[in-house]
Amino acid sequence: MGRSRRTAHEAGDRDAMDDVQGDVQEDVQPGPEPRIPGVAEQLWPADGTIPRPRRLRLRMARADPVSVLAVSFLGSLGLAVCTAVTLPPVWVLLALLGRDPWPSPGWALALGICAVVLTTTSATVCSLLYNVSCRCAGGIELTLAEDAPAAAAPAPKPEPAEQGARPDP
Repeated sequence: MGRSRRTAHEAGDRDAMDDVQGDVQEDVQPGPEPRIPGVAEQLWPADGTIPRPRRLRLRMARADPVSVLAVSFLGSLGLAVCTAVTLPPVWVLLALLGRDPWPSPGWALALGICAVVLTTTSATVCSLLYNVSCRCAGGIELTLAEDAPAAAAPAPKPEPAEQGARPDP
């Protein structure tokens, strides 16, 4: 028929022990340091103390007006498209209820175009004014900090089971 499979018990303890000992490396030679020296010690000090949270300071001293123009145009255009998609069902619902929808579709298109133009120009003018004020005040400074690691809460003690009560399955 075919060869039968031998288990570790049938083959004897010697073969099983050879399989287990085959994975153990006793003569490991030290190789080159796999990490950057000094970095791990800064993150995890050897004395067991908890490292202080790191902080990052950012200063926005200038806003590029062309980038502000592009982002504000795309953002306001996206809002105008969302409005154009959601207004027709509202108009249909108002027409079914017998009310006059305002603004009418023609006015809604004109208001949407005006909103995109006004939003884009006002954001660009604000970025230019921000650049002028940064020359005097230095800009906005933002400090980001890590949360301190929370101490592990003690595990709740199990309540003793009442005598005669069955344990839940």
